[in-house]
Amino acid sequence: MRKDKINENYINYGKFYVFSKDTVFLYSSKDIKENNIISNIENFKEVEGIIEDGFLKTSNGYISINSLIKIENDDQILIEDDEMSNETLIIDDENIDFFEKSKNLFDGYISKKNGANVKDIFGNIIGNIEYMEKVSGILKENILEINYNGNIAFIDSSEISNSHKKSNNEKLKNIQNYRDTEIKNNEHFEGYVNCKFLNIRLGPGEEYSKISTVPKGVKLSGYKKGNWLKVDYNGKNGYVDISFLIKNQTKSDKDNIYKKNKNPHENDKNNRENIIRYAKSFIGYPYLRGSKSPNDGFDSSGFVFYVFSKFKINLNSSVNKQMENGYSIDLKEIDKSDLIFFYDKNNEESVGIILNKKGDFIHSSFGLGVNISNIFLKKYENEIIFARRIF
Repeated sequence: MRKDKINENYINYGKFYVFSKDTVFLYSSKDIKENNIISNIENFKEVEGIIEDGFLKTSNGYISINSLIKIENDDQILIEDDEMSNETLIIDDENIDFFEKSKNLFDGYISKKNGANVKDIFGNIIGNIEYMEKVSGILKENILEINYNGNIAFIDSSEISNSHKKSNNEKLKNIQNYRDTEIKNNEHFEGYVNCKFLNIRLGPGEEYSKISTVPKGVKLSGYKKGNWLKVDYNGKNGYVDISFLIKNQTKSDKDNIYKKNKNPHENDKNNRENIIRYAKSFIGYPYLRGSKSPNDGFDSSGFVFYVFSKFKINLNSSVNKQMENGYSIDLKEIDKSDLIFFYDKNNEESVGIILNKKGDFIHSSFGLGVNISNIFLKKYENEIIFARRIF
């Protein structure tokens, strides 16, 4: 076994790169538990904060220092806390190649006017990154390996300019000039989704993969690119077909907005607490497709239907129809008793009940029955459809 010693120094505050073979999570506290996960963090992302008890405390949450590389000099590539300051990191053959990659860390800007195509491991085009957008990853010969929407992807390095060739001021000036020009050349547009569900795609065309779905009545805004609109929805940048947007809301959409802006009644708050308490009482009940009875088991929509019916709230019985109940909300607004719609492992539409603002939700799934999960886990990264509020 090959062993290399790496110098370590304790420091209270600093900037770091996220750097790990495994998925790195941002936690709500210094307690590594699934229900404390806020979100996952992509490799090579720059973070900063204060070291506390083996964690980096950032403005958004806590990250284990075992997943960080300090941004200071090439010799010091790991930060330790005071409890670990007398230890030495040992790298064996299994990990040495991974640490060698740090020597090829690269960041730059897309230099191709039409943007750079992003390809998967099979060479298929899965997206496009626009001109002068910043990219970072591992440089391997003529290919840059990047994290693209949570997946390993590749860009031809000939389409990227090395950021170190220009000063920061020059880079920022070029980017701003380009974006100012883009705004002038592209018409701003806003409208409301006028179909049941509108797909958001990675690029401006049907050939690009779907990354999210927007329900009817939601307002979208952005800049036109041909027949497509570039939008930001629930933290994801993508494109929608502008022909499915209308300038004015329908009456039913306006009614939903009125409901959304109403202040919650105290009885509503109590009902939300009671709903999630009642839903949790079924944890462990079996899954049964097409069923909404605790005597036999539940499928996802049957479970939601049964729980809400006990509080005299009549929902539609199927997932597809439950998507029409209530009104759409942003994922940042989720709270107790909201419904979350997503694709399950069989790529079928499924539904669950939100338990808290951290994203925990309860649902009935094949193989597990009624169980609790979290919408911010990596497995749901590209599977969430949208959330809706019933009351």
